[in-house]
Amino acid sequence: MYGDLIRADDLPYVASIQGKVGAVDEELLIARLQLRRALKAQARADDLPDGMEVSEVIEREAAEKLAGRNEVKRKLRDYPAIINTMLGRIESLEKTRLDLLKADKALAANDSGGFVFTVHRAGGNGA
Repeated sequence: MYGDLIRADDLPYVASIQGKVGAVDEELLIARLQLRRALKAQARADDLPDGMEVSEVIEREAAEKLAGRNEVKRKLRDYPAIINTMLGRIESLEKTRLDLLKADKALAANDSGGFVFTVHRAGGNGA
């Protein structure tokens, strides 16, 4: 489902991440890849002199005798918030995974190999 979104630079990490995931493995894989990307982006931003990344470049053409003036817009991304959001998402998915595993074990322990049906009489008047 998400295989086409995995970039070439993610491939070395996919196998190790898949080894750590369970019933909600695709969502966990994507969340972990997004966390990795956010951490890499934060490291790149930390290397910038002011920590601000280029968000937009506006190129203006010059008039006859005037030089064109390009405009560069920069912004400071809140990487700690992005990373905390991803960590929270991973924690939530891991909890869901654990709950599903517990439910599967409980079902397996209670499974007698058949189905249990409860029959209720229509009308409820005891007739």
